[in-house]
Amino acid sequence: MNKKVFFSIIVLLIIFIMLYGVFSLTEKAEINLQDKSKDIVYDKFINNKKTPYVNLVGGDIDKINANIELFVRDYVNDEYSDISYDYNKKGNILSLIIRIIDSKSIDVSEVKFTSYNILLNNSKLISDDELFTLLDSNKTEVEKVIENSFIDYYNNSEIRKSIDYDTYKNYQSKYFDYNKDVSYYINKNIIYGYINMNSGIDYTEYNYFLNKDFKVSVGDINA
Repeated sequence: MNKKVFFSIIVLLIIFIMLYGVFSLTEKAEINLQDKSKDIVYDKFINNKKTPYVNLVGGDIDKINANIELFVRDYVNDEYSDISYDYNKKGNILSLIIRIIDSKSIDVSEVKFTSYNILLNNSKLISDDELFTLLDSNKTEVEKVIENSFIDYYNNSEIRKSIDYDTYKNYQSKYFDYNKDVSYYINKNIIYGYINMNSGIDYTEYNYFLNKDFKVSVGDINA
């Protein structure tokens, strides 16, 4: 076998693996519930606060539900904190987003998100990189889309008159990082990135993302 033929086979194999991976995310799957009398995600009350419980079996489900309890642990006894969640099914994917708004601060609230994207056929977690294949994209390109949303905000605000963008970005990175702490969630055909924000952020920007529900559209699955 010459090098040209060998190279062609490798390329075809890589394409097949990528297509199989995308198909496994988009195909519909039979759902195996722990409790068939309840929804795929249902309310679990901890100290009278509503938290989500993923009603699937096997795979990573036990770890996911344990991590959810860990995520909300410091807020279920706090009267100043609000916990809410949404979930959506897209093909073979269950997508869950959990949000905590902590209002103890004297400035603006601290906003935290975490998300889980789960394959319904085997209850395994999907990595962000696997999720981005639905957009025919990758982590670098998605992070650029998110940063561009901040650049658009900066360019259309009064802030740009007094500070250059790089300085502004470095300052705001104390409160959130454009390329980190992003939780990805599928709503219908769109993948959104939800950005965690620490208390103390510039209020005008906080209010801007509050109006957008703290999310940035990173791509349309059907695009």
